[in-house]
Amino acid sequence: MAYEIKFVWSGQALENGELRQLNCDGYNLPWERYLGNVLSNTYMQWRHGEAAHAGTVPQPHSLTVTETQCVMLPAGKFLYMDVGCWLNGDQYFGLVAGSDAHLCTYTPNPAPATASGCTPLNSFLAIPGVKSWKHEKIPAPYPSDSNRVYLILPDMHVPAAPPLDMAKPSNTEGFGPLKRGHWRRDPTLWGELAKRDFFHSRESINAMTEFLSKVASLPAAQSTIFVQLGDMYELWADWPCLFKEVSDEEYYRKSENREPVVELVPGGRHLTTTDVIGGWIAETHEMHWKLFFAFDGCVAATEDHFFLHGNHDSYLSLPEVVNAANRIILEPSAQVLRGGGGQLFAPATNVYPRQRDVLLDGIFIEHGQRYDWANRDGNPFGPMGTQTAINWPPLKALDSVRRKTFVSGAAVWWALSHMNFGLYVQGHTHDPDLKYVTVGHMREDMTWVQMRDREVLHKKLTPIAPSP
Repeated sequence: MAYEIKFVWSGQALENGELRQLNCDGYNLPWERYLGNVLSNTYMQWRHGEAAHAGTVPQPHSLTVTETQCVMLPAGKFLYMDVGCWLNGDQYFGLVAGSDAHLCTYTPNPAPATASGCTPLNSFLAIPGVKSWKHEKIPAPYPSDSNRVYLILPDMHVPAAPPLDMAKPSNTEGFGPLKRGHWRRDPTLWGELAKRDFFHSRESINAMTEFLSKVASLPAAQSTIFVQLGDMYELWADWPCLFKEVSDEEYYRKSENREPVVELVPGGRHLTTTDVIGGWIAETHEMHWKLFFAFDGCVAATEDHFFLHGNHDSYLSLPEVVNAANRIILEPSAQVLRGGGGQLFAPATNVYPRQRDVLLDGIFIEHGQRYDWANRDGNPFGPMGTQTAINWPPLKALDSVRRKTFVSGAAVWWALSHMNFGLYVQGHTHDPDLKYVTVGHMREDMTWVQMRDREVLHKKLTPIAPSP
């Protein structure tokens, strides 16, 4: 059964041509999985009016702009995909070709990938370990070339914590330039560093490395576009929050102008904030170089690639952070540190520029945090909650999927985009989903408003002169 979203308009204002959204009603939307999630979901959506105000992010491209307007919005349906996550032994990803959308799972399998001899999409589905978990047809518009595959990778939250399959050092003696206090030689650090693995992401890192290597080996990779939709890195857990709080008004303004919302706090006397964060990312690459080496191989083998930023790695929305991370990875001191006396433990790997969202031939992809007030860019509420949950793990169970919020936001974006995509894709919730969303409109007196494929028109109405 499809999710239903109904935009409810003020009846009197509708007659006057001045539309005002009262609420956004959702039907057939699931409850949260766990009791704690139900409570936090209800509170957060009610406290911040998330679903009802989904259309106000960002202004003024909104269903509820303040100026008097005449707006006629489309009704219809689109396909909603939540790609889930790739962590803690759960490995989901999206595959799209033409009108076919697959939500897939991957189970580690050492067998190499081989060309299937059929369509590019089927060659991906034939990779050992891959299974199509859900499949739906995309309403128009959908990708025009059925031989081009879109591979969509979800949240990973890779932490700067030692790999699980790496042996803990047994002593703290110096080895070449490595001294006490470096994770490769100091076993006392390993327990502390494990706090950064907030989502137990290391459980799935080897699976991603294996999967990317198989993707890169396929002939179909040459006609593949892959997207990693954010939260590749875990830069909140056990790290200080190094961005400033941005007000809702400033957030709307920056979002409207497609400016990065993240503003860094000032650095110290000897180290800039960009270098501090770049160092966190460089350390993550050092620890998990095989994973990022596989990403580099996939970038080289595929037709095109896009990396988005999420909320846990929103620092990467700033080009200067990306540049700092790449510079630190290549610094001679970092190479010596990795080498421990001339022999490199790991090759240098790349940190790629990020963007907020991407529209690809009928597919709109974003991380999805902009509908989530507590975790939107520039809000320190999310990092603070993560730090609290590290010290009191039961709080993790209170996080909620908030499907009503995100489906409502997707419906608003679909309507405002003049239906220029048939498939909406997000991550962020860690809960995979593939479902149709039907969009309708009604007045507050429950009279249906008949909508057809119409333009969204903004025009000021001539005010009626007051009576003498």
